[in-house]
Order: sequence, then C-alpha cells, then structure tokens
Amino acid sequence: GVHPEVEDKIGQWYKAYVYVYGDNGKNEENCLFEIMEYAYKRHNIKRFILDNLKTIRFLDENNFYRSQGLFISRCKSFCRQYNVHIDLVVHPRKTNNDLLDDEDVGGSVDIIDLADNIISISRLTQKMYESADEDSKKLMRHKDHPTGEYDEYVKNTIIQIKKNREYGDTGRKIYYFFEPKTKRIFKNFNREPFN
Repeated sequence: GVHPEVEDKIGQWYKAYVYVYGDNGKNEENCLFEIMEYAYKRHNIKRFILDNLKTIRFLDENNFYRSQGLFISRCKSFCRQYNVHIDLVVHPRKTNNDLLDDEDVGGSVDIIDLADNIISISRLTQKMYESADEDSKKLMRHKDHPTGEYDEYVKNTIIQIKKNREYGDTGRKIYYFFEPKTKRIFKNFNREPFN
C-alpha cells in the first residue's frame, strides 16, 4: 500500500476537492439523488462519481434491468437540470475478451444506449502484448525503450474511449502504467504523475 505519511498528504490535498459519501450511507436511489442535489446546492459540486451501479438499491427491485435503465435516464435528467456530470462505474460481467466490448457491460443494454460517454479500463496482458503488431507495441512501451519483450517498460493499462456522444471520438486507446501496490496510474514506468 501507500506509506501512511503519503496517504495523509493525499488525504489533505483531496479534502478540498473531493467529498466522499461512504459505505455507511444509504444507497437507495432516491436518497442518492437527494444527497447529490444537496451537494450541488450547498457545496456547488458539479461532478459525481457513483461506484458502482450494482450496489444501488432501485425503487423497483422486481425488475432489475428496467430499473437500471430508468436510473440511467434519471441520472441524465439530473445532469441536464443542474449542469453537472455523473461518472457511473459499471463493472463488466465475466468475459473471455481481452479488451472489454459493449456486450461485456454487466447490466441492462440501456446503460450503453443512454450513456453520453463510455470509457473502459483494461489490463494489458502479456498475451495481448505478444499478439500486437509492431506499431502497437511501440505505443505500449515507454518511449525510451521502444522494443523488447513484455517487461516493466510495457504500459500495462489500456484506457479506451468506447463512446463519445459530443465529439464522436471513439476507438482511441491510451496506454498507461498501473502500479498495483499503490493502485495509481502513471504516465510512465518512472511513476511520473499527470500534470
């Protein structure tokens, strides 16, 4: 994990930027919207991250997939009403695919249809690296080490733009280094942070 002193510094930094509504809170649909409305009106919060869709208790628990679609529609209405953004984490169902596809989304098809943006994050496995063409391998590796086997210079995380309703920019793949110990993503193997 992260050294306690570093963890404390990170915590102090993000206190000014992030409000966390924790696990001990209610995860009922109406309650979440009430809390988001309050956070917007009281603290001017304009970006919400809901992690994750499977933990939310819907109004109609008898029709799970329909409830998911209605919840996504409600999120979109909330965003339009308050001019805010909601990032909704949706974990994939079990799959044999190396890279996630639309059909790998765990839940209702409405999640894909109604979302304005979809971003997938996947691990770059050794098998994926070895089967890639040389041009792709260059993108996957650190710029100072453009060739070689699957090693510490390979960017082990792929972020894909799967849907972008506003600009239509899809299919783009961005490669990064993920460090499991700290659960952080870096630009390169030297742990250079993002600016």
